[in-house]
Amino acid sequence: MQRQHDRLRAAALGVLLLAAPACKGDGTGSGGTPAHVLGFTYAGDQAGSFQVSGPFPGPTAADGQNWVVGVDFTGFFGPGEFFGILGHRAVSAEVSDVFTLVMDRPGRSEIVCDALRVEGGGCAFDARLSLGLTVDPETGGQTADADFFLVSGRMQLTTEGSERLAGSFSFRMGTIDGDTIDVTGGSFDVARLDPDDFGTLPGASRIPLRVRTLER
Repeated sequence: MQRQHDRLRAAALGVLLLAAPACKGDGTGSGGTPAHVLGFTYAGDQAGSFQVSGPFPGPTAADGQNWVVGVDFTGFFGPGEFFGILGHRAVSAEVSDVFTLVMDRPGRSEIVCDALRVEGGGCAFDARLSLGLTVDPETGGQTADADFFLVSGRMQLTTEGSERLAGSFSFRMGTIDGDTIDVTGGSFDVARLDPDDFGTLPGASRIPLRVRTLER
């Protein structure tokens, strides 16, 4: 079962994250100063919370580090605006929990997507939560203890400054095996970086495929 929504743009994003040059932005500016936080709770077949804080650490930081960042791809894929919110939580130097939210610019109004709209590729956002994600150092293959995709949900971009993005969300997510979780109380307040400022980052080997393979 494959999702068509933004597959080409997500693929380009994955390639970009692997090849981008070093970080230059500092995450402050118009629109207020970002808090560098992302968080939500989830319940269902699994229960827990995903809470990460900390600014983009730059290309020289250690791999086992927590951070969250927004990447601005406005104009990068042609007409229209496109954002990615990336959260990395280090379980150990080799294991991570990763949350990825990608969106067309939805504006300030709340966007609601039911399951039919998500599956048909008509939703303006997509999300993936990978828990216990590891990478084979020899092959680069990725495996996760649990891999949840967007089933339905709602989100709102509440703040858009030149160097800051903030918003809220709640989702139902599911695995390909049929397990489901309900994500509630989701919010983010992150630095907004240009893709040229994104750089090589801790956990980079785990992030790109999380974005590139949002389709099932």
